[in-house]
Amino acid sequence: MTARTFEVKNYSIHLTRNMAQSPGCNAVIQCKGSDGEKYSVLFYITGDHLPNNFTDFSDETVGISHRPSTEYIWYIDLLRNEHPVWATLDDRNPDQNRIWCSEPVGEGEIFVRPSE
Repeated sequence: MTARTFEVKNYSIHLTRNMAQSPGCNAVIQCKGSDGEKYSVLFYITGDHLPNNFTDFSDETVGISHRPSTEYIWYIDLLRNEHPVWATLDDRNPDQNRIWCSEPVGEGEIFVRPSE
């Protein structure tokens, strides 16, 4: 296997001072797909010596990326403002794990009125 792509259907944000299982991590974004796919992005106060990214397709589709906290706003902006958003996880090269979107040039911002 090389890579799997899924549409991100929901995400959660966890802010913390210092995660016990990932020292130095101060934020986590967890993205989920409709078939149970999971992609977590862990953000670290310092971008020095980040842990290796991880992808596993053996029991379920799971990926983890480790990024400096300076990139946190990029991920939040994409998840909050674009649709659809996709995640691609690569088990041969986990450094290629990513979220992304694709839309027409010049689409502009679209305002969706909440249901009354």
